[in-house]
Amino acid sequence: MGTTHNGGVTLEIRLDKPDGPLAGTLKIPMTGGNDRWALTDLKLDQKIKGLHDVYFVIRGKAAINLMYFDYWRFLK
Repeated sequence: MGTTHNGGVTLEIRLDKPDGPLAGTLKIPMTGGNDRWALTDLKLDQKIKGLHDVYFVIRGKAAINLMYFDYWRFLK
């Protein structure tokens, strides 16, 4: 993930709905282009049990092109 020109962009991981419980927040690195990526890691705030829908909520000041998101995965 990355952003070209937008500082202060965050990605929130929320459970069950867009304004549901916050599982973690990740600061998005400025990579300088939509073809430049950075791998990022996030340790969740708490252990999550059960089955949940996962929502990625992106926050920032720019009206468009806040960030670029390629893929995600969970590890134990």
